[in-house]
Amino acid sequence: MFQDQRGGRMSLVKVEKLRKYFPLSKFRRGRFVKAVDGVDLNVEKGEILGILGESGCGKSTLGLVMSRLELETSGRIMFDGKDLSGTLRLNTETRRRIQIIFQNPYDSFDPRLSVKTSL
Repeated sequence: MFQDQRGGRMSLVKVEKLRKYFPLSKFRRGRFVKAVDGVDLNVEKGEILGILGESGCGKSTLGLVMSRLELETSGRIMFDGKDLSGTLRLNTETRRRIQIIFQNPYDSFDPRLSVKTSL
């Protein structure tokens, strides 16, 4: 773990200005879909992080980039004091400690229903 400069807390995961852009097509240079744009977060040891949002807002992409299954466009990802930015290669110990758990689509809320109906 490493010392967070903001409040002296110990961070396990720290993400700074994370961006992941996808090109619209090979033929349209300079046009991108901004799947993740400028995300900052800090997770201390023992905390659990849940990512919530509408369909298509970048939750899965953020998870894939943070778990090193996708390469970021820019930004910084720190895990237990190690800078993982710019590489998908992780040693076995680090790979074992980083996981992504996707939701069960049958347990998720239907955006067309009210909260009262969903509960």
